[in-house]
Amino acid sequence: MEERNRTVSCGNVESNHLRGEHPNAIRISSDTSGKDPSPAEFTKTYVTLFAMQGTAEYLVNDKRKQLDQGALLFIPPNSKVQRTRADAVILAIHLDTHVMRVAYDRISKEPWLVYPFDQKPRNEEPFFLQLRVKARSPYFSEIPDMIDQHVNKQPDKAFYCALAEAIIKAQNAYISSSSKLNFKRNSTRLEIFQRLNTAREFIEDNVHQNIHLDELSRVSCLSKYHLVRTFKMLYGKTPHQFHLDLRLRQIHKLIHSDVKISSLNSLALDFGFSDYSVFYKHYKKNYKVKPSFSYC
Repeated sequence: MEERNRTVSCGNVESNHLRGEHPNAIRISSDTSGKDPSPAEFTKTYVTLFAMQGTAEYLVNDKRKQLDQGALLFIPPNSKVQRTRADAVILAIHLDTHVMRVAYDRISKEPWLVYPFDQKPRNEEPFFLQLRVKARSPYFSEIPDMIDQHVNKQPDKAFYCALAEAIIKAQNAYISSSSKLNFKRNSTRLEIFQRLNTAREFIEDNVHQNIHLDELSRVSCLSKYHLVRTFKMLYGKTPHQFHLDLRLRQIHKLIHSDVKISSLNSLALDFGFSDYSVFYKHYKKNYKVKPSFSYC
């Protein structure tokens, strides 16, 4: 195992970039351990993981989270985290409660800020949800840019406050899309929203596979009926339609790229279509043209 950590701000170098004994710090871990898992740790700070290169996989409170290059993973304090696989350069930012509270207080009076829980705790603890977002995901594109600008510098408290504020704003905008879910209680809406996001992430991570509704129901901890109904409520499509459209978009992108592909038939099979005729029918219906490399 090769692991290198660099502390860019205050605090000592940690042997594990998740521990965060010294808050308000940036740590870089270059890990080429492959499938060698790390010991489970409990986070003591608000942690943001940013995959600078490669791919890593974590268990966060026993739920698998894959981090591809450019992706972000937000982990609240007191979360059980274990790295299960990594061949990546991971940047971990640790924020303490004081910085998060200062950032939240700055924007708490904004009319657009919607607190996602039914009741605020007495100490006005800022919300920071466990959340994974893809590279350049809407609402979150500003955060990697902020990190990139300070990764080789000595960040001060103003940077950490600005970053905390950007994270709260981005999460709030992201969570606001849950308003499409028709539930009276915020806590219920938020819980269903997170379960549906788990289902969406599973589809995105397994786009090449055939995904059965039973499997998606188990992953999201929703009954098949409620999964289909609420998924369509939130995303405008059933899980099957979402998966189909995602496969077609990726194939369309590939055949219009410089990537060398042996045949459209093998490409369709690689994306889980039972045969070429099924893929052909859906592609032509979606794009109004026949699938062909001649359109490159």
